[in-house]
Amino acid sequence: MRYILQHLGTAPNGTFFNLPLFDKQTYYDIIFLGIPLNFGGLSKKSHAGLGVSALRSTSQAFPSIQLDDSTSQGWYDYDQSKTLLHGKKLCDAGDILVENFDAIKAVNEIPKIVNYLLTRCRKLFIIGGDHSITYWTSQGIKGSDMVIFDAHEDAINIYGKFPNHSNFVSYLDKSTHVKRIFQVGLRGIVPNRRKPVPKKRTIIRTEKQLNQVIAGSSNPVHVSIDWDVIDPSFLPNVSSPMPGGWNLTELVEKIRLVKSLLPDIRVVECVEFSPKPGDIPTESLSLVFSLLRIGDNLF
Repeated sequence: MRYILQHLGTAPNGTFFNLPLFDKQTYYDIIFLGIPLNFGGLSKKSHAGLGVSALRSTSQAFPSIQLDDSTSQGWYDYDQSKTLLHGKKLCDAGDILVENFDAIKAVNEIPKIVNYLLTRCRKLFIIGGDHSITYWTSQGIKGSDMVIFDAHEDAINIYGKFPNHSNFVSYLDKSTHVKRIFQVGLRGIVPNRRKPVPKKRTIIRTEKQLNQVIAGSSNPVHVSIDWDVIDPSFLPNVSSPMPGGWNLTELVEKIRLVKSLLPDIRVVECVEFSPKPGDIPTESLSLVFSLLRIGDNLF
């Protein structure tokens, strides 16, 4: 286990919400983990690897206040008239380090780290990074159902040795770790129709279909959120913006619905926030609020 843990660095810009760093002797309700990789990003305009530090820095304006029992006092949400994550034990495991820019080594460690951290918490909350990390994180949780919120299908043909953010779903289609895949939020127009959707993957078009199709499973659940599912008028700094999306409140409501249908959510990840180098855009604040609301809806 020592080898795995040395890939979990201290958070370079402080911790999410000024939370304590991960302690392997403690069992948590939520562990936050940064995976600031852009290993599978294909566009030179993508800076998805910078999203982790931008959100971590922004979150520190809203620090967690620890109670006497080391749980969080929580955060009061005026929009919902409720306190979020009160009494939950939270920590930040830092970032998965990319030593000497060895991204291949880093991605091969991701499944081991995810698998280990899931033994130390009820929920693992991952902040990425480009969307190809989902293939690697999924290998750390066997027999899962995966719900992907994304504007794009990301299922072009497999090529090369590793998944990228445009074909990682094709890798998931072949993965024995993932039992069922549900894609929610696809929209827009693409140059050509993708290959036929395999039996284990379902594209969800309506809330009614969501209710009908995904319920009734006891498998652990992995929720993967590409921020481009949000309309670019609300969130322009993503790798592949697509008009016609949701707002952040609608996303949180859909996650609440998924939780009611598939209770055993073990992993949530949010990816493809792509701020420019040196910039922390104003929408970082909205995303930080959404992280807290999503986290609260996991319980």
